Amino acid sequence: MLKIYSKVKTEQLIHVIWRRGEGEERKMNFMVPDEECLQAAAGVKFPHGHTFSGAHRHLPHQRITQKTQEAFIVTDGSVELTMYDLDNKIIGKEILNAGDCYVYLDGGHALKILSKEAFFYEIKNGPYLGRDKDKEFIAG
Repeated sequence: MLKIYSKVKTEQLIHVIWRRGEGEERKMNFMVPDEECLQAAAGVKFPHGHTFSGAHRHLPHQRITQKTQEAFIVTDGSVELTMYDLDNKIIGKEILNAGDCYVYLDGGHALKILSKEAFFYEIKNGPYLGRDKDKEFIAG
């Protein structure tokens, strides 16, 4: 797992990349701290018929968030990820391939398709307020 911390606020985790095949087998490997708005984990190599956690549902709780966080899961193709720090400066670039998961916590990001085609899922907390209220574009 690649954890990228801000250079502006060095204690703040802002990007996480989980590569397919990483992690402790037969375990849920959590990718982000419990206090983040978006929670993400990778279940690695559970055998056929394995059960965990028991049947459940989640209890209602009021949650107040001030930011949007996202996860991208690439299922086909390859994508170039550009990650930005809190000051809108590029902090790194990585190639995401099928099976990789990227979690955006803060800063900024951009995705560029590298393969002929790519397929990925994007998951984020809501509600979505529309492009004009939800996004600030980074020049460059």
